[in-house]
Parts: sequence; C-alpha cells; structure tokens
Amino acid sequence: MPTLSLALYGLSAMGAIVLAAGYMVGDVPKPYHQEIFDQEGQEVTPGLKLILTALFRILGAGVLATAASIFVFAAQIDEGDPMLAKLRPLLVGLIVAVPASILPRRVEAATGVRTPWRAAVALTAVLLAAFATSIL
Repeated sequence: MPTLSLALYGLSAMGAIVLAAGYMVGDVPKPYHQEIFDQEGQEVTPGLKLILTALFRILGAGVLATAASIFVFAAQIDEGDPMLAKLRPLLVGLIVAVPASILPRRVEAATGVRTPWRAAVALTAVLLAAFATSIL
C-alpha cells in the first residue's frame, strides 16, 4: 500500500478516535445539545441524562470501532490487491461518516445551533483521498 494512502487512512482514523473520545468520556449533554434543550425549554432531568450518557458512550464505542477497522483494513492492503480489498476501509468509514455529516447538518438547519457536521465532512474528505491514493 502506498505510504500516503496509509497515512491518510491513519489521519482519518485518528480524527474518528478524537470524535469517539468526546462521546465516550465527554460532557453529557454536549454543549450544543444543551443549547438546543434550552431553546426548547427542556430540562435535562437525571433520567434523561442517564439515557443520553448510555447513548453517547455506545455511539463513541461504535465510532472507535470504526476507526480501528479503517486502520486495520488499510494496513492490510497491498498494491496488487483486488478492488474489494481496497474498498473495505472506505466503506467501513462511509457507513458512519455519511450519516454523521448529513444528520447533524439537518439539526443545525432546524435549530440554528452549530453542530459538528463539518468535522465529519472533513474526515470524509480525508477518507476519500486515502482511497483515491490507494488505487493510483
């Protein structure tokens, strides 16, 4: 596998790990979530916080698993591999990256509260660049 491709896959995986960590150990609710709750006049009760904490930790773990899968699949690619082998890290990443780019953007459009969709789009672009360099 070309070094540049592996480096880009590694960069996308590291970015996903940073995002995952924010959900695995970060504040619940996130500041932008709290801002949306405040707009709605919604109190974050202990039960709601408990539910959100569980969902955040599961989301973080899923994104972490995705990051690990991207890197492991990318590290196994050889230049002579068939296209399917080269597609694996891209497809694994896109399964999470596409909804992580689209859905928070919709929330932002509906609420006016800034969400992290831009980071997901940036990581998607790095992921696509990694794939492109793996097939060149």
